Amino acid sequence: MSARSLILLVEDSRDDAFFLRRAFLKAGLSHPIVDVRNGQQAVNYLSGNALYADRSLYPLPKLVLVDLKMPLMDGFELLMWLRSRPELEQLPVVVISSSALATDKEKAIKLGAKDYFVKPNDPEELVQVVEALHAKWMKEETIKR
Repeated sequence: MSARSLILLVEDSRDDAFFLRRAFLKAGLSHPIVDVRNGQQAVNYLSGNALYADRSLYPLPKLVLVDLKMPLMDGFELLMWLRSRPELEQLPVVVISSSALATDKEKAIKLGAKDYFVKPNDPEELVQVVEALHAKWMKEETIKR
């Protein structure tokens, strides 16, 4: 797996993860995506704990996409944990949430999220979100089909 283009997707909804993966494919982008279902699993992945100890199989990602509302450890708690990890301060974290609340966006940005997108219901709009993410955070790492 290519560490240079890997995306860590922190999303508890299997449906949302599926649609996000499909949007990457529809955009013609084939970045490898590793899914975890909550913030605690993301901490384990980013720390190289337990299942994720082998960095040749689970390299550090180029980008982390985070949902806010998740069990065990939500997106805000994950952002707080990331702030406490100086070795990960250069890792871009982008929130993709169903919450359009300005307070959620402000809090996420204050906690270190580099960007914030509201999950669109329209598949074509999701492709546009994916293209914007790619252009801003991964363009130099393109793996086009």
